[in-house]
Amino acid sequence: MTGPYRRKPVPYASINNTNLYYEKGGTGAPVIFVHGVREHIALLDQVGPERAFEQRPAGVEATYYSLWQPREEKARGRLPAFLAHEEWVKEQVQHIPTARRVQYYAAELRGMQAYTQRDLYSDARQITCPTLVLHGSDDRMDPLSYGVELAQTIPTAQLHVVPNVAHSLIHRSEVGRKIAIEYILKQPCPLT
Repeated sequence: MTGPYRRKPVPYASINNTNLYYEKGGTGAPVIFVHGVREHIALLDQVGPERAFEQRPAGVEATYYSLWQPREEKARGRLPAFLAHEEWVKEQVQHIPTARRVQYYAAELRGMQAYTQRDLYSDARQITCPTLVLHGSDDRMDPLSYGVELAQTIPTAQLHVVPNVAHSLIHRSEVGRKIAIEYILKQPCPLT
């Protein structure tokens, strides 16, 4: 299994030991996620969080999200608004004490480190409870093929593709929320 659920070491852009999570579809955005992240995680251990924060990638003022989200926003036709919001965020984070920003930065890297160290494919195959895999048809971060593959991997999964919806559809799509709620309400409750 490829996609975001299985780590696959590959050389990319002449960088050895890079993990490329999204091999199929070639969206490009997730490559930014892995490109250099291992090196920045290593910096946390080698020089400490403060020095690692000082050496963070250009464009990372509050979160790595700033690096991979523009492609999704462009696909939605909202890139100018996103970039304006990013400028506002850059101004706002300057008012947060550096020590707190260092903590947030280190926590985000540690979260990504945990993500890169786990292959969820075998776990997904062991899921036995009813499972809904919701996927937006216009998702630019995770191609539809990943949702299909995940649904095929989980024995009890049901795939529902929400038309004309992009990434993070649960909080961005009323239709997505409705589908999820209806699915949950249809499940038998062992407590009643």
